[in-house]
Amino acid sequence: MKVDGTKLLEEFRRHLAEHNLPATHQRLAVAEAVLFAGEHLSAEEVGLSPADVLAQVMAAAADRSGETEPPVELAPGSWYEG
Repeated sequence: MKVDGTKLLEEFRRHLAEHNLPATHQRLAVAEAVLFAGEHLSAEEVGLSPADVLAQVMAAAADRSGETEPPVELAPGSWYEG
């Protein structure tokens, strides 16, 4: 089934506003990746979306957290001391 991504993105923005939720760069980037994909995507496929979308999501997360550097992957052994 073909969907109108532009219309659905506007509906998503309206939904966020009606529920007093911020239309963050991260939320909008993920919504755009899903709505304009042209096919049904799994969560894993959203994670494999184009690098520019992932870069926008990472930048938005950094902006919200106040961090200047992107997150770094840590091995599970380093999560806890002891």
